[in-house]
Amino acid sequence: MTNHDSWQQIEIGATIIRYPEPWVTREEICRYLRNYSNTLNRWISVRGTPVHRVGRTLRFKFSEIDEWVRAGKRTGAVVSVGAND
Repeated sequence: MTNHDSWQQIEIGATIIRYPEPWVTREEICRYLRNYSNTLNRWISVRGTPVHRVGRTLRFKFSEIDEWVRAGKRTGAVVSVGAND
């Protein structure tokens, strides 16, 4: 299973409920990484932070961000980020 298909799970008594990892917002990622939005914009533009466009918004997955940080914030695909994101 790849990180793009990561699943979360909750145990309720003897029942295990599995569900896909949720998409999170820019604000949630900034809080998670303890960084400012401007820093995140720079990382997206220069360092290839894993990000997905959903319409006009940017969405992230914690598992992809964790993998990216562990890999030393390597460069990757560049996404242009504007003031409306």
